[in-house]
Amino acid sequence: MSVVARDEAEATMRHAASLRVRVLAICLTAILSIGLLEISLLAVGPFKRAGKTPDYVLWESDAAIGFVPARHLDVLFYTNEWINRVRTDFRGFRVAGAGQESGVVDQNTILFLGDSQTMGIPVAATETFVARLGMMLARRGSPFRTVNAGCNGFDTAQEYLFFRKLFDAGARPGIVVLYATNNDLFEDVPGLPYGRYRIDDRGLLWPESPDPAKVTLLRDAKTVAPRRPAWWLEHSALARNAWYTYRILRRDNDAAGWLRILYLRDDADALAGERWRAVAAAIRSLNQLVESYGGRLLVAVNPDPVEWSDAYFDRLRIGAPSTSGHLDRMKLQHGYRRVATAAGAAFVDMLDGFPAISVRDFRFALDPHANASGHRVIAEQLARGLERAGVFSSPATSKGKTTQEPAT
Repeated sequence: MSVVARDEAEATMRHAASLRVRVLAICLTAILSIGLLEISLLAVGPFKRAGKTPDYVLWESDAAIGFVPARHLDVLFYTNEWINRVRTDFRGFRVAGAGQESGVVDQNTILFLGDSQTMGIPVAATETFVARLGMMLARRGSPFRTVNAGCNGFDTAQEYLFFRKLFDAGARPGIVVLYATNNDLFEDVPGLPYGRYRIDDRGLLWPESPDPAKVTLLRDAKTVAPRRPAWWLEHSALARNAWYTYRILRRDNDAAGWLRILYLRDDADALAGERWRAVAAAIRSLNQLVESYGGRLLVAVNPDPVEWSDAYFDRLRIGAPSTSGHLDRMKLQHGYRRVATAAGAAFVDMLDGFPAISVRDFRFALDPHANASGHRVIAEQLARGLERAGVFSSPATSKGKTTQEPAT
């Protein structure tokens, strides 16, 4: 081999060796960087879990109305953003402590009916707006105490049917607050066995038995082990935080889809008449039942950011250009006010004097439910609304009123 050829071969070998060293250094740096990111995100990253506890743990089947909140529940419920212990008493009402019971539901009770926004499992039981309002009333020396009868997945009709069960069991709250949310015009969780009903000529809602096959499915679901999340989400803090951060960035685009469903103007929604008819029948029947023993019904609608944040509403509207001219951001607030007034119930305006806050100050990044700060705002708005409605200026019940059995 010539000297030139030998020098070229040696140079090639040296270059290859140098390249291998550089590649090895890059790989080691990448591994170390990924390892450090994993350790750092595991310690301080916002997303410490993958997946969530199955929702069915919160329910139990009911032959009369399909499903009700699970009784005597004590479970550690988590999602990728939060973790809380959820306890319920013998009625399925959410309570704070182990073995705690809600007690007698009488004229000094403000009973809250609602869905997941009311049950408030994303926050501790003492941080829900129901508990916060109760503490505010106690500091004022009010005789009223608050009880949380919310249940994930309920719609307005289901809330009325649940109150019928409580009434038949002897509950007689002085004040009932029906706390609606923006998906209460729809079947909240389609897979649940909702109690069926019919509406009579007087516009009153009468219960009918749910689909027995769906009742069986819910009962059987509680015996099946929950599905595990994807391995990479469960075991990699880097992958988990990257994935959920991407989901946050995509959230406005995803939310534009339900904006078209929830806030489509009634005159552009072929099903609006049927949906509002069911809501009106449920509230009219509920009001009649509450008034039959001298109680009082108030209706409030959760203040969704779509309603009070112009910037948020404009961002979502851009993602739904085909329907942006057919949206009514106050559809729920105005609709429930109209229905409540027609039924003779008081309406609590949750947007009156609403504070100037950001969406992140009100709810979680991925989860659309209110966070602890949001529950505080809701409690303050409710307190002002109840004062405006005159709830605390007169006794909870009209002592001179004759108690009678309800027509429904």
